Amino acid sequence: MRLDRNSHTPVAHRKPWRTPAAAVAGAVLLALSACTATPIPTAGGVHGTHSPPSSEVPKTDLTELATDLKAPTDMTVSNTGTVLLTMGRQIVTVDAQGRRGEIPVRLPGLAATERPLLGLTLAPAKGLDWALFVCYQTDVDLRVARLEVAADTSTVTDQKQLLSDIPLNPGRLGGCELAIGPDGQLYIGTSDGQQPRAPQDPMMLGGKILRVDPATGAASEGNPFADRSDPATQRIYSLGHHDITALAWHPSTGTLFAVDQGPGREDEVNIIVPGGNYGWNPASASTASYVTDGVPMTDLAITNARPAVYNTGPSPNSADGMSAATFISGTQWGVWSGTLAITNSDSPRIVILPITGEVVGQPSVLEAVNVITPSQAITQDAEGAIYLSTATGENDRLLRLRVID
Repeated sequence: MRLDRNSHTPVAHRKPWRTPAAAVAGAVLLALSACTATPIPTAGGVHGTHSPPSSEVPKTDLTELATDLKAPTDMTVSNTGTVLLTMGRQIVTVDAQGRRGEIPVRLPGLAATERPLLGLTLAPAKGLDWALFVCYQTDVDLRVARLEVAADTSTVTDQKQLLSDIPLNPGRLGGCELAIGPDGQLYIGTSDGQQPRAPQDPMMLGGKILRVDPATGAASEGNPFADRSDPATQRIYSLGHHDITALAWHPSTGTLFAVDQGPGREDEVNIIVPGGNYGWNPASASTASYVTDGVPMTDLAITNARPAVYNTGPSPNSADGMSAATFISGTQWGVWSGTLAITNSDSPRIVILPITGEVVGQPSVLEAVNVITPSQAITQDAEGAIYLSTATGENDRLLRLRVID
């Protein structure tokens, strides 16, 4: 869940320029027949490369699966092609034919706010039921729950709270990104909750990537601080983050990449290593109040602080506003396979980062999807199709992008 940098309200409340729906769909389909990319300015940590020629870029088709959505905050897709979205107080389902449903949600302590449901992910299917993980807001904190959902999504057959005490400022939304890793463990990316000490305090859950057992919520075996006595510290996989908005594993190397949204500047892409400290330390400006002016995203005064492999820089550019991300995978995607696709919730573009090992190339913008409007969530299904949800706050849409012959 991405926040408005100034007001601390969801970006989905913004109302950017829109074209009529029919005009948007026509423009998108026309542009997608070429599906070219345009380089954007190189920022700190980037090694420049050239965009692939249009002849090497696959032709794609864009389908509008759902309309009239209201500010979906996160999205995941099942192995049957059903898309699940957190939207307001609902978990909405959209199947491959565009038919909509709803998973009944009754979470203890769910805040009486407009959008209390945040992060969402699915575990690989076992049997007929789904294991669905959702992060939600209460009046005092963020919590993560596991829901066992019947295959027809009509009922929740079992429910368990896995984790609580993720920091949340009263009256303000905080980040909570969920993903199941290749190792089968549940990863939880958190924001600092605007608590100055949280990112560097190992006994606080804010400003961290946590790694927990998806069945119990306890610290996973092999965590870097598993030998500590404090339960919060045991769950830490990495620390020193501002607001994790995406977790994605490279399809070939299995390397974990994370998007960390900066407080008004320097959105980052980081390679995550167990126990790594990524240097966000607002307590360096004030330990009593939340002050970020002049605080670098990576404070190199911290021993072994790990710099980002890509950041958007201190001034706005075409990559500023990074939000959700997914690796594009599949031979049908040609030159785009293995690249990191990042949504932009501040402007209507998808940023593509080519990645070779630990080297990030010059980002490009897919001109084909520039007219989508700002987007909040992105994911890919088992067949290689990419799903996007727009983020304008009214009449949002779910889109599916597929390679065509």
